Amino acid sequence: MEQLSFFGQYLLAKGSIDAQQLVKATELQEKLNLKIWQLAEEKKLLTREQVKETLSFQMRSGASFEEAVEKLGFLTRREIEVLVKEQEGRHLYLGEILVKLGYLTEEELKQSLEDFYKEQKRAAVNMEKGFPERLKDVKPYIEKFSFFTTTSLQRMGNIPAKYNRCEFIENVLYLVPISIQIKFDETLNCCFSSYILMANPQVAEVIAARIYKNFDLDNTQLSVESTLCEVVNLICGLAHREFFPHKRIGMDVPKQIVFKGKEAEYELNSSQRAAHVFLSIPWGSISFFILFLENSFAKG
Repeated sequence: MEQLSFFGQYLLAKGSIDAQQLVKATELQEKLNLKIWQLAEEKKLLTREQVKETLSFQMRSGASFEEAVEKLGFLTRREIEVLVKEQEGRHLYLGEILVKLGYLTEEELKQSLEDFYKEQKRAAVNMEKGFPERLKDVKPYIEKFSFFTTTSLQRMGNIPAKYNRCEFIENVLYLVPISIQIKFDETLNCCFSSYILMANPQVAEVIAARIYKNFDLDNTQLSVESTLCEVVNLICGLAHREFFPHKRIGMDVPKQIVFKGKEAEYELNSSQRAAHVFLSIPWGSISFFILFLENSFAKG
């Protein structure tokens, strides 16, 4: 079945490049494509302390770096626009890197891109058709959480993610070894009761390492679990502000680590149903559950 994926994954699956070539190309791409804050530091528009403060504010608020640095008053809108324009002008796409390294010819890249975009369009249509009918009433919430999950991963760790597919779960959720959960108080009149982010240990380590790299400039290593908890806090805080702007809910939403160990079962009670949403990232996949309260659907 065709699924939304990244160009590198597509080339790897087709055998156009091998895993080692993809790793080398992505490493070079990351080295050459500077982030806005790196460009601002390079041009001495920001000090290291200002970068750290901006990144910290960005993590807490869910804003983009550009939004955060302007709000803190470290850069003007005009300065940001100049930086963004230069960043875009220097940006190299993965395909360009692969050609630069000699792993693909220009003609092979052109044909691969055409085939890739056609496949992705078909996958998007099939994914929409395959959305579980029994979850149609809560589809806006699922889409919003998918949006906040993918954008939060991108902003916090420069981790591109794509919505892949969604399944309906009635009885038992099968959790992978690292699962982070936030529970919501039913009195908040939410139409969902829980959000669970799941990643296997290998993928969780990649996510945590990239977030360290983006935000932990002093290299004070945090645990994988605490890093993922911060991601979940941010996602749920943003989602609540979107759905319930009149409610005072944010980063202080109670959280707990469901477990870290072997695969486990999480049994749903009779008043719950769940959406299991799958996301693709270049290093594998992650997923999340949203547990919905049956008696809250009418409010949503």
